[in-house]
Amino acid sequence: MGMSQSGTSQRRQAMATQIEQQAELDKQKSLADAQQASAMQDGLARDTNRLLRVFGAKSMLAGGGVRMPVAVR
Repeated sequence: MGMSQSGTSQRRQAMATQIEQQAELDKQKSLADAQQASAMQDGLARDTNRLLRVFGAKSMLAGGGVRMPVAVR
């Protein structure tokens, strides 16, 4: 008797390997998505702080601000 696996056993092993690989890919994608969301939140916070410094918190909260005239042609 040889040490070879049956066809069913090989298929099960291949399926288990594929499931493990997919789980790792899903984990990596989830991590990348979380990092991207964090970077976007950081950018939004930075931009918001910049706007608050430029226009002032009171103006921003009141919905005021600098209105640019529209050029009519």
